[in-house]
Amino acid sequence: MIPGISAFQASAAALRCELTAPEIAQTVILTRAAGRTPLPPEQDLVKLAEHKATLCIYLSADNVELICGQLLPFYGKTCPAAVIYHASWPDQQIFRGTLETVPHSSKRLESSERL
Repeated sequence: MIPGISAFQASAAALRCELTAPEIAQTVILTRAAGRTPLPPEQDLVKLAEHKATLCIYLSADNVELICGQLLPFYGKTCPAAVIYHASWPDQQIFRGTLETVPHSSKRLESSERL
């Protein structure tokens, strides 16, 4: 762990990628998907996706398939996506792909957490 560094920053470093790019996305939104804790209606993931900003979605690994399905109409199936478990921790895991493929690769995380 790196004190003072948020998981979204550690994730960008682990992925070795920028979160903004000219003419693609100049805004980063930090959020989480609705689940155990409801979200205000105006902060629903689909409403945030309308902005086509970079989304960093916290505490949502259990819902990757649903989340990617919600984002597909806004970003397209080839949009880069990643699931990062324990960013900057010794047991960090990265599942990288697209909105279409990352739900399948991240299933390994779900099954290994149940052990």
